[in-house]
Amino acid sequence: MKVVFFDIDGVLNHYGGDYLESSHINLFNELWVKTNALFVMTSSWRIDFHGSCSLIEKYGGVFPIIGCTPNHLYDESETEKTRGAEIKHWIKDNIQNKTDFQYIIIDDVECAISDEQIERFVLTDYKVGFTEKDLEKSVNMFH
Repeated sequence: MKVVFFDIDGVLNHYGGDYLESSHINLFNELWVKTNALFVMTSSWRIDFHGSCSLIEKYGGVFPIIGCTPNHLYDESETEKTRGAEIKHWIKDNIQNKTDFQYIIIDDVECAISDEQIERFVLTDYKVGFTEKDLEKSVNMFH
């Protein structure tokens, strides 16, 4: 199983952009076609997960979004509040067979991720969003 953990702001849009950008979403569609990966939302947009998924569809998204990471920020029982910790938590709860599991993280901010995660990290330029170069790097990380 291949999973793409993804942010929205600075990835599917760019700094100062209020709306999603079809060109970035089309690159995510291409990432899905080339890797057959499943997508998990890490963005603060996950608070309205279904609304965010509908908006991504409206802008042309067909890549499969299977869920979102837990939100540790408001969970008193969670001591580690980072996006990296939320990704680890999602993997622990959802992936039983780790031998066939690969993942990447696409974000415009290095979100307090672990050394293990940094090797799986694609840093986008928040001023631009997800690019062809980011797509190529993402695909290559799965091989």
